[in-house]
Amino acid sequence: MNRIESFLEDQHPLVRANLRLGFGLFSVIVALHVLIFIGVRVLKPRLMFEFNTWLRLLTTLVVLMLVILGYNALKITVQYLRQRGIFTWRSLLLAYLAVIVLGLSLFNMPDVLDRVVAAKVGEAYNSVHNEFTQVCSRWDTEWMDTNAVTMDVDQEDVGTLRDAAEVYRVSNTVYIDFGDDDYAFGFACALRSATPSEAGRARDYTYKRIRGAEYQFITKTRK
Repeated sequence: MNRIESFLEDQHPLVRANLRLGFGLFSVIVALHVLIFIGVRVLKPRLMFEFNTWLRLLTTLVVLMLVILGYNALKITVQYLRQRGIFTWRSLLLAYLAVIVLGLSLFNMPDVLDRVVAAKVGEAYNSVHNEFTQVCSRWDTEWMDTNAVTMDVDQEDVGTLRDAAEVYRVSNTVYIDFGDDDYAFGFACALRSATPSEAGRARDYTYKRIRGAEYQFITKTRK
């Protein structure tokens, strides 16, 4: 630890600020990944999804920090090119390294729904989502040119998803619900180029579009 502190003290304040901010936030994000990985296995989904608001705030903070770190790195670059101050090629490398590390972490922010679905099914989230994509794409193609969706979801082949989730339809939208009686969450497939349903139990859901007809949904937070 003393070596790290000595190393940081030898750096220019701008470089030192970039390293501390960049790697400090990176450490927080890694810790959150671990906490959410454990939390989805010991806590109820409703409790875990309460973290969503804080995760959105963290994402906003990371974006703001990226702007600050990028600005610092540009200042260091200008000073280095003008041969002002004590900036070296190592200063440039360290300043941009902090930006790169934090930037990459922005594309891998912890996601409660991904982790809860993976824990529920016992498979990687990407594997579960790919299976949903295949099913939703098939439905979207079959029902695109129809006047109304009259699908009987009980007769549909949804692969292994039916073993881990409740499959039901509300109007034009088919739901793959991994939740329980207390909290619903999972995937929604909105057919015929429509937005997800807001009828029946779907009135209680909020949606996040993935792509095309694919959505994620969770139960609305009660105020």
